[in-house]
Amino acid sequence: MEYNYNKKSILKWVLLYLVLGALVYAGIYFFFYKKGGYSYTPQNNQTQKEETTYKNDKYGFSFTYSTKDLCAGQGGSDAAGNVSLVDLCPSSTTGIVSVVLKSQIVTNGILEDVYFRNLKDAKVVDVGGKTAYQYLINQDGCKGYLTAIPVKDKTLEVSLDNCFAGRIEDQNFPANGVSFMNQLLSTFTFTK
Repeated sequence: MEYNYNKKSILKWVLLYLVLGALVYAGIYFFFYKKGGYSYTPQNNQTQKEETTYKNDKYGFSFTYSTKDLCAGQGGSDAAGNVSLVDLCPSSTTGIVSVVLKSQIVTNGILEDVYFRNLKDAKVVDVGGKTAYQYLINQDGCKGYLTAIPVKDKTLEVSLDNCFAGRIEDQNFPANGVSFMNQLLSTFTFTK
C-alpha cells in the first residue's frame, strides 16, 4: 500500500503542529507561571558570604566577619578579664585570626602581653580612623602579626598566628593570613 502525500502538505502539517505547540506553551506560561506571581532568578554558583556584625556598645566598636570562617564560638573570658570575641580560620594555610579584648593597654608603643611577652618596635597603623599598633610575632616557632587597638582602659587585639594551627610551615603563611587579617581590620568602626 502506498501513500501519496506531497511534500507541501506534510510541511503544512508540521508547521501547524509547531504553531499550536508554541501557542499552548505560551498560554501555560502566561496563565500559570506569569500570572501566578512566580519568577525565575538564576542561581549564582558562588557561595554566598554569610556575614555577621559583632557590636560592643560598652567600648564603642564593631566589626564584620564571615560566619563560614568561624572556628570557635563567640564569647568566653579568663580570670584576668580578657574576653575572647571570635576566632577565625579562613583556611589551613592562613593560621588563626583571633579578636580579643584584653585588660592590658599599650604604653608608648609597647604592649605588655602575657603570651607573646613584651612586643616592641610597633608599626603605627590606622584601623577605622583609630591609631593602632602592629607587631611582628616571632618566638618559639610561633609566627604572625598582632594589631593592638587601645579602646578606653583596654586593648583590642586582632592577632594572626600559627601558634595553635600545627606550626604551619606553608610558604603562603603569613601572606594569605595578613591579607585576611587586613580585610577583617578594614571592617572595624569606632564610635567617638
